Amino acid sequence: MGTTSHRDVLTSLEALQCDLKPYAPERNPAIRSGSLPVPTRYTAIMRRSLQEIIELVVFGLIALLLGTGLIWLVGWILGLTGLLLKFVAGLIWSLLRFIIPIAVVAAVVYALVRLIQNQNRGKPTPASTPTAAPTPVQQPPSPPPHEELSESEEAEGDAGSGAGDDKKN
Repeated sequence: MGTTSHRDVLTSLEALQCDLKPYAPERNPAIRSGSLPVPTRYTAIMRRSLQEIIELVVFGLIALLLGTGLIWLVGWILGLTGLLLKFVAGLIWSLLRFIIPIAVVAAVVYALVRLIQNQNRGKPTPASTPTAAPTPVQQPPSPPPHEELSESEEAEGDAGSGAGDDKKN
């Protein structure tokens, strides 16, 4: 076996690291030589510049600010919706406080009327009470207006009335 120098060991280790981590552009000789394209994604080994770190922090703070503002706005909307629903519930409650007792009284009156009607149905009706609705009585036609009678009609009327008087006595 031959002796190996430290330089040979380090070169072989660098080659081994490049094979294990191909996306590290500073350690991959294929990327440094230009035969492979430079990857555009960040990895754990890649180092970020101070400007990139500051940009990430600022974008994170802006995202937190927008998220907080959105949560605040949703809270206000839900709060106002809650107040509106509370108002509607109060209206319904105040209406029900008056409607329910009236409905209970109406139900009791209705039940009493039905009970009385059912009791009257079981009893025979008196003869003087008609079972059907009375039919309207037709009135005789009114006599024609008086016309002046001629003298001959008056004589006949007097003669007829006198004969009737004799028969009655």
